[in-house]
Amino acid sequence: MEGNFRLKTSVSCILLSMCAAFPVQADNSGIWQSENQTTGKLNGTPPTAESVSVPVYQGSTKLDPATTTAIVATALPKAFSADTTPEKLYLTNPSDAEGDRFDDIPQLSWLNDVAPDVSLVWAKADKPNEPLNPQPNIALSFCEQNLSGQLVVWPKVDSNSAATLLLHTTSGVPDNGPVSLANTKFPLNVAAAVATPIAASISAAKAKVGETITLTLTVKDCDGNLKAGTPFTVRRGVPTNRQNVANDTGAPVSLGGTVMTDTTTEYKGVTGEGGIATIAVTQNEGIGVKTPLYITATGMSTPLTQDVTFTVITSPDSTLANMWGHMSETFKASNGIVFKRPRLATEVQNPFKSVLESNESWVLVRNNHLETAVEKRGDVALEDHSMFQRNRT
Repeated sequence: MEGNFRLKTSVSCILLSMCAAFPVQADNSGIWQSENQTTGKLNGTPPTAESVSVPVYQGSTKLDPATTTAIVATALPKAFSADTTPEKLYLTNPSDAEGDRFDDIPQLSWLNDVAPDVSLVWAKADKPNEPLNPQPNIALSFCEQNLSGQLVVWPKVDSNSAATLLLHTTSGVPDNGPVSLANTKFPLNVAAAVATPIAASISAAKAKVGETITLTLTVKDCDGNLKAGTPFTVRRGVPTNRQNVANDTGAPVSLGGTVMTDTTTEYKGVTGEGGIATIAVTQNEGIGVKTPLYITATGMSTPLTQDVTFTVITSPDSTLANMWGHMSETFKASNGIVFKRPRLATEVQNPFKSVLESNESWVLVRNNHLETAVEKRGDVALEDHSMFQRNRT
């Protein structure tokens, strides 16, 4: 009897094992059949998101990338920071192709708990892809750096950081997947300072080559108080002629005796009592160009621009001239005869002929009244392009 019981038990175990090894199902006829189809993929697609952004804070205030944040002029850039803590990141539209579930607040994590290094980058809002150069000094207020108006700031991930951000689901396999950080910019509106931190003025808008233009700089703090002992730097840009075409072929300007050889040459000074500095600007061998001067005080990210123009006698003061000049319109000879200056080719319709001289294109005129002089002296050309023509009007 005991042997029969053991036999039945063994047979039952074998049958149960076979059922487990070969799944069966009942069809519509009620007959159980083996299952030949799979139950679906064990491994689906990983979760994704539309975007993930590192937030920027001013102090403890989290900035909204969809809203322009108002900033006072006396705020310091060092008050701004980025936070890579997973719970603080901006996550937009997480999704999973298989419909796997997320937590009420979807979970993010850094692989191996290694977050990347990030730094803040600043730019003008109208040129958001051109970072300020130099970047703001974090220890100086915006007004001290002559920064105001519409700006943008964003967290830049260190390219050497090998951190991976993961988005998690609470169901499905796989239950996590890598997501990329978006380059989200945060708009700011920095208020203007009470007083301009640095102002420039010149003694004359134009001066003749060989004369002096006095450049005066005035530096104030954010409250409008004059600042003595403030270091400043002046560089020059590329000169342009009267048609606004770059021309750096002539002798450069000099500031306080320092020849500004090229655009990298710097003139350095310090404001005196009353926060004022004066600089003598000259261009003794200029060719008639306008030169921009770029002025920065300590910490300024955006330079102040002041143009200086030195004119030449070989060009007229005409909007049609190539160079900036001060040639007289008329000249009176000792015998009382008045001569007019020659005409530029651009001042005459269908000129007979022109010649390039002293960076200007002059009209050649045929003067039949000189024929007698030619017969007597033999050294006066019929095609006369001397600097003045006799006024016969």
